[in-house]
Amino acid sequence: MKKYMDNENLMPKGCCRGLKGCKDQLLISKPILQECICKKKNLCMTCIDYQKAFDRDPHSWIIKSLEITGINTKVISFTKKVMGYWRTHMRLHAENKLIETEDIKIQCGIFQADSVSPLLFCIFLLPLTEQLNKLNTGYEEHTTKTKISHLLYMDDLKLIAKSEEEIQKQIQTVKTFSDDICMEFGLDKCAKITFKKGKLTHLQNLVIDINREIQELEQGKTYKYLGIEEAEDTQHQQMKERLKQKSNRRLRMILKSQLNARNKITAIGALAVPVLRYSFSIIKWRTEDIKKINRITRKILTMYKVHHPKADIDRLYVKRKEGGRRLVQVEAAYKAEITNIAEYLNTNYKVDQFILC
Repeated sequence: MKKYMDNENLMPKGCCRGLKGCKDQLLISKPILQECICKKKNLCMTCIDYQKAFDRDPHSWIIKSLEITGINTKVISFTKKVMGYWRTHMRLHAENKLIETEDIKIQCGIFQADSVSPLLFCIFLLPLTEQLNKLNTGYEEHTTKTKISHLLYMDDLKLIAKSEEEIQKQIQTVKTFSDDICMEFGLDKCAKITFKKGKLTHLQNLVIDINREIQELEQGKTYKYLGIEEAEDTQHQQMKERLKQKSNRRLRMILKSQLNARNKITAIGALAVPVLRYSFSIIKWRTEDIKKINRITRKILTMYKVHHPKADIDRLYVKRKEGGRRLVQVEAAYKAEITNIAEYLNTNYKVDQFILC
């Protein structure tokens, strides 16, 4: 298992634990784009999204992947036996009658609201990572001379190359592997972007086969990778507006609910603030932007009569045991997240490769 996880193209060697998930991929993708533009280098990237990824996984390949990875044989036997019991049935209420089918055996796919299924899916795609690494292609980072050929997080795959020839070679490898395991591309969510000497260039579409191709990103348009809009660079202003709207929408939904005041404050910290926290260190937030969000939050709280307009502001953020209400302050969350990311990068990466916002 360790030899597959210690992929130098994806993460620092030996750092299998304590990763930042999506942020790891974004923190690698961001400096690559910046370096390409600043140093006027060639770069070709393709974002690939699998169609109904969790629903199409053949059980036979899941078992084979576990065997290739070197998982304990008892775990493999258990997984194989459990999959044999996977069943479902359908019910239809029509004309005051209940029509029910017999048990339908599930022969492919894994569960989405399950703790084990994401791990099975990651193992399911590990051989693809190995195949891409063997191609010896990718973008070479100038300080460590490390080649980065792809970024993979669950079913979101980003191919990275220095030329059209290399990206075509990579896509053919991905296509062959995907066809063999019965996975299909969601072409409407796929996009290709090309830079020539640091400038965004519109070239031909990336041909997969006779009937399928990935569209080249047009001027002025963006593609979404792990929830962040990108083009020739991350679309900071556009993403900030969307995130603020989404956070405020969740805030209003919480305040409209029938929760008591204490639970509303807790829900804000659990549902509304994380929308913004995810973007910290990825999106360029200014201190004034963060302070403005705090002011808007207090204004909305006042509108819904959760906070009195003349009440002490500091008390709103103090812990309850100290006489406060323990609302998560966005500015404090921002500083804490930036500090955590800086410590994480200092431990696992070379900090000078990254530019924090």
